[in-house]
Amino acid sequence: MAAYKPGARPSTSREEFVSSVAVMAFVGLLAFFPGSDVETPHSETEVLAVDGQSMVVAADYAYRDYSQMRSELLALEAAHPAISKVYDIGDSWEKAQSISDRDILALKISDNVSSEEAEPEVLITALHHAREWTTSEIVLELAMRLVDGYGTDLRLSWLVDNREIWLVPVVNPDGLDYALSTDEGWRKNRHLNADLTFGVDLNRNYDGASNGDPLGDWGGVGASTTPDSDVYCGEYPFSEPETQAIRDLVLGHDFTISIDFHSFGNLVLWPWGYTANHTADHGDLSRIGAEFGSVNGYLSEQSITLYPTTGDSADWMYGHAGVYAFAIEVGDEFHPANATTVAQIIAVNTETALLGIEVAGDRQERGFNISHVPYSARNYSGFGFPVDVAITADRGVNDSSVELVHSADGEYWSRTPMINRGGNDTYSATLPPADIGSTVAYYFTARDNAGVLMMSPQYAPYGAHSFLVSSPLRPPKGVDFSIPSQVDGSFDWSLSASIWDYAELPGMTAEFIVVGSGDGVRYDVPRTNGSNYTLVVPPGMRLGSYLVRLSATVGGETVWNSTGIPLEVVDQTAPTISGVSGVLIEEHLDDFVDRYIRIDVACSDCYGVSTVRLVYRIDGGEWVTSTRLADSNDASRQNWSFLILVNETGGVLEYRVEVEDSSNTANYPSGQSTMTLTFLPLDRGPVINGTTVAIVVALSAVVVAVAVFIVILVRRQ
Repeated sequence: MAAYKPGARPSTSREEFVSSVAVMAFVGLLAFFPGSDVETPHSETEVLAVDGQSMVVAADYAYRDYSQMRSELLALEAAHPAISKVYDIGDSWEKAQSISDRDILALKISDNVSSEEAEPEVLITALHHAREWTTSEIVLELAMRLVDGYGTDLRLSWLVDNREIWLVPVVNPDGLDYALSTDEGWRKNRHLNADLTFGVDLNRNYDGASNGDPLGDWGGVGASTTPDSDVYCGEYPFSEPETQAIRDLVLGHDFTISIDFHSFGNLVLWPWGYTANHTADHGDLSRIGAEFGSVNGYLSEQSITLYPTTGDSADWMYGHAGVYAFAIEVGDEFHPANATTVAQIIAVNTETALLGIEVAGDRQERGFNISHVPYSARNYSGFGFPVDVAITADRGVNDSSVELVHSADGEYWSRTPMINRGGNDTYSATLPPADIGSTVAYYFTARDNAGVLMMSPQYAPYGAHSFLVSSPLRPPKGVDFSIPSQVDGSFDWSLSASIWDYAELPGMTAEFIVVGSGDGVRYDVPRTNGSNYTLVVPPGMRLGSYLVRLSATVGGETVWNSTGIPLEVVDQTAPTISGVSGVLIEEHLDDFVDRYIRIDVACSDCYGVSTVRLVYRIDGGEWVTSTRLADSNDASRQNWSFLILVNETGGVLEYRVEVEDSSNTANYPSGQSTMTLTFLPLDRGPVINGTTVAIVVALSAVVVAVAVFIVILVRRQ
């Protein structure tokens, strides 16, 4: 939402003028006559026709009345409820008399807006005087900038997080609406005085300088006790509900800086306003005032230089509450009409107010510096990242307050105390380890012995320092890697290595690369404990000669390879035959029968077996050898079967089994003994010849003939 509203309204009917200059002068002149169709300075843009062309003659600023200001504040609160809250701090005089319904509204802006935190507090007010419309627009624009910039603008976000900011854009709501609607020169509030005149000058109604000097008391120089005077100070100090509201707000808080906007004069003013004597804090006030003037381009001076006053807000806030109070007189007129002029005034003075909010953290602005050269990248280390920072402060550094605040990859911020080990200006801490490719953000916080907060970077955590964790891309500092020259492939076997500086190599992985016999096998191995890596290889690797290398990888890049070490995978364990059994199998097909004896061999520890032989004979005949060739790399093969064709007449089978690997032979039964299996003749059942079949067929025919004859006889009866 913009802070000002330039726009067009329907133009009135006019004859063409010879030049645009003449038109502008004429319009300006009409503005001073009642009944003119040229609007008052709070109108919008006037568009005229000159030489047949449309042109903008004057962009009049659309000043907001009280109702619009109230709506804007409530809209800000609704849009940003976490950081802004509207408070009704009191009534206007007309509301107190039940004439109108105008409240004194304050907008608080802070990161924990509903809480009272131990943060510097700032008060910014405007429109003590009804005709000074521009001042309200400045404070409203300031509010908009703060809430809209939160989370995106580094400085604004930091100010909201580290300050409690109170804004009162309209101290005199009755007067504002009256000046906008009826009398644009009106200054005071709308108090109906006893003499039937109206108004009290609210900036003469505060309780003087409150410093014990009677010359600075309420009702003194620069104020009037005559009700119809523009500087009428009221019946007594804080007689008006509007100033009571500001008084109570100040007394309820610990404001360190206040700015009260007025118009006009292009001046930055500070107490005292009643005397040329300096305040006890004149050095600070004049320095800050000059800083404000360097931002908005205004002359900075003690308030009395403009003219003497008593009962104004700045003298009372400083004298009574110790607030560094400033009055800023903006612009060259009470309420300029030109939108460009108003926008310029608003822009420079919102920046001035932001500086005031910032300075509120240390009004003395004493030396306090945090010096650190940020890192852009750091090699991974399992031990973390040491960080040093130099801190100096005129009032001394509170050592217990120095912290390193850090976060990796956007996680939650963590805090680590920093230690001043050497007694000098250097403080040290160690950031925890983070993975390669991570982004580590960090910043420093410290307080001096006056409690003033300093951060580095200035607006941290917004714009914090950061660095990328990179791979060290170097070989390990030391590796202990040895393997036996020969392993028994019949069993699990292992390779191991120790890498001494594993903690400095992030997520380091190690793998053994075994190459030989025409192929290569890569084995990724986890770290088992500490710096030790162990590879366990199950049975199944082909017997033969290999070269074994150890490779170390960091962040996906190989940082070290060992030389190849020879390895022989052999079979050093004799096979064991755990059982042999035989069974007779008969397969019938029509009148033919095939007879087999199946011999099943069960083996254990048979890794590397190359040959299985069955040696047998039947009925004392010649010995026969049947051979099966085995896959020496098939560690899961533990059983073999043989089939022996036998005759129908029965007999006795004698047999033994031999299992052979590359260097050993196992027999079953042991030695040259054999096992026997007796098988019986084939049983085909009773035999029926051709004559018997013929007799059976003939008898069957006779039986059928007799049966038919009997049936015929029965039917005839």
